[in-house]
Amino acid sequence: VAHAVHPGQPPSLQRGSSAWQATGKLTIKNVTKEISFPFTATKQDNGYLFKGGFTINRRDFGVGEGSLSLADELMVKFSIATTLEKN
Repeated sequence: VAHAVHPGQPPSLQRGSSAWQATGKLTIKNVTKEISFPFTATKQDNGYLFKGGFTINRRDFGVGEGSLSLADELMVKFSIATTLEKN
């Protein structure tokens, strides 16, 4: 189970020239590490599309210990579409 949001510790966001940069804590199997990754936010008809990704080393989180058939590096990519509600 992975937890990307920690209560009381919201991620920090910085706007770059072509993308945003998010920095926060990621917890997997009770191991917490700080991660930082770029993402884009593109306005759509009635919301936004967020796309980005990051790479982690599974061994840093104790995932698949003892497995020689799994790659150590794991790439996480996301694409999240949101819709703005009208009040």
